[in-house]
Amino acid sequence: MNSPELIDQLRKLWILNTLIEEGSFVQAAVQAKITRSAISQTISKLEKKHRRVLLIRGKGSVKPTPYCLEVLAKARPLLKSLESLKIQNTEGVPQMSWLDIGAFESLAVTLIPPLLDVLKVKCPGTRLTVKVARSGKLSTMVRKGELCMAIVIENDLMDGLTVIPVGQDRLGFYISATLPLETQNWNATQTFSIGNLLAGPDGLPHYYSKFIKASDLPHPPSFTSDSLEAILAATEKGSIIGILPARVAARAGSPLREITRPEMREGGLGVHKICLISRQNCDPNENEFLATELRTLLNQVLR
Repeated sequence: MNSPELIDQLRKLWILNTLIEEGSFVQAAVQAKITRSAISQTISKLEKKHRRVLLIRGKGSVKPTPYCLEVLAKARPLLKSLESLKIQNTEGVPQMSWLDIGAFESLAVTLIPPLLDVLKVKCPGTRLTVKVARSGKLSTMVRKGELCMAIVIENDLMDGLTVIPVGQDRLGFYISATLPLETQNWNATQTFSIGNLLAGPDGLPHYYSKFIKASDLPHPPSFTSDSLEAILAATEKGSIIGILPARVAARAGSPLREITRPEMREGGLGVHKICLISRQNCDPNENEFLATELRTLLNQVLR
C-alpha cells in the first residue's frame, strides 16, 4: 500500500471511529466537519474493501458489528498516537473546511456578513452554513450535535455546554425620532402600542421578563413577535414603542430615541450576555478563534 492510499485508509478509519463514538451520522458529521452523505459513502467504501458489514443501522443511531470492533481495536492506538502529534496552530487560525453554526436572528444579521469576510481572508475555502433560531432552541441543537456551535443570547439551556461570553447588550424602550418631539419621552407609553418579544416554549428569558416587570407599564404590550427585526421595523415606522436590545436599535435606518427611565438604565436592568456556545468536545482552537473574531465584530457595532 503506497503512502497516499495509506493516508486515505487512516482517514476513513478515523471517520468510522468518530461515527461510533458519536453514535449517529448527524453528530459525527458535525464533529468530522463533513456532510452526512460523505460519512455514509466512506463507510460503504470501507465495507466494500473489507467485504464485511461494519455497522448495524437503526433509526437515528448506529451500532458496530463485532468485526467493526475488531478493526477499530487495531486502529485506535494508531489514531490516538497521530492525535497526540497534532501540531498546535501558533497563529491562532484553525484549519477549517466547514463550519455549521447557529445564530439568533438579530445576531445573524449583525455578525454573519462580516464574519464571512473574516473567513475569506483567514480561513479561505471554508464552507459556512448558518441556521437561524431562538437562543434556547439553538442551545438544544448544539447539545444534540446538530450544530457545531451557536451565537446566542444567554439562556437557561446552556448547562453542560462550553460557553464563551463574547459581548454584552441591554434592553431599552425606543420610539421613532421622526414623531412629534412631545411624544419622545416615557409618557408616550401611556398611549402608544408597545412591541415586545414573543415568549418561546420556555417563556421569555429571565432578564427580559425582569425588565418588563420593573418597567411597570401602564398597559400590557399589544404587539408581540418572535422577530426582533419585525419589532425594529415597526418602531422605525412610528407604529409602536419597541423593546429592543441597544445593538439592534443602533442598526435602525431612521433615527430612534431611547426613552427608558434613567433608574432602569442605571440599575442595569435588561443587561444580558452574548455567548458563543459549543459542545465540550469541540476543537478549543476553533472556539477561541471564533470568539476572538466575534468580540471584535461586536465592538465595531456598539460598545
